[in-house]
Amino acid sequence: YEVSGKTYYDNNNSANYQVSTSKPTTTTATATTTTAPSTSTTTPPSSSEPATFPTGNSTISSWIKKQEGISRFAMLRNINPPGSATGFIAASLSTAGPDYYYAWTRDAALTSN
Repeated sequence: YEVSGKTYYDNNNSANYQVSTSKPTTTTATATTTTAPSTSTTTPPSSSEPATFPTGNSTISSWIKKQEGISRFAMLRNINPPGSATGFIAASLSTAGPDYYYAWTRDAALTSN
């Protein structure tokens, strides 16, 4: 799950959910008394702490941090690749297995702007 504070994305259900602001949740417990033949033990209630909203999945967050540099390099590699016209932005640089070297004019224009 990736939580941004306003929405969270559930990868298992491929759904994006709105996060609503709510008051902290507290739980109240009563003391428990146990009596045995000559001893008595009282256990105080557990402390109630407000529930906190998760800040995100540390695994996906660390992956995103690593992936950012990889993706940035790949994007920049596709701008003006060797042998292309100035300003050319490749959608795919693959020339073998499969030969799929192409560009989308619309995407190149959006990337340039």
